[in-house]
Amino acid sequence: SDLSGLATTFTTAMGMLVLGQDPRSMAAAAAEVAAMGGGMAMAREGQVAWRRPLAVLGMMHDGGFKECVSVEEELAALAKGCGYPYHDILYTLVFLSCDFLPELRLTARGLWDVKEGRPVLAGRRLRTAGGREA
Repeated sequence: SDLSGLATTFTTAMGMLVLGQDPRSMAAAAAEVAAMGGGMAMAREGQVAWRRPLAVLGMMHDGGFKECVSVEEELAALAKGCGYPYHDILYTLVFLSCDFLPELRLTARGLWDVKEGRPVLAGRRLRTAGGREA
């Protein structure tokens, strides 16, 4: 996988989900999503490379249907370019943090084993360049 940093508020947990392999890029994506008041952002080498606001509660695009489809297609192409092998990235993002579904989930507590009811890897807060927690 070549995912440096992805952040989104498109989750059923109603919080921000941050994924990636580069802490600087993860923090940059998270800061961008926070600055937008909700949405999706991808970053590489600590710089935001793609962003889309989700103006309705951080969950929905406020444009028309064709615009929404375009945003989904952009995200799918970016995810595929980073090595995402499955059909629908939106389902992964929306359900990845659901601690009511079995198996491993990414939650505010960290990587959580739902069946065992314990963390596999504890979560930690990231700080933006301005010192804010993200």
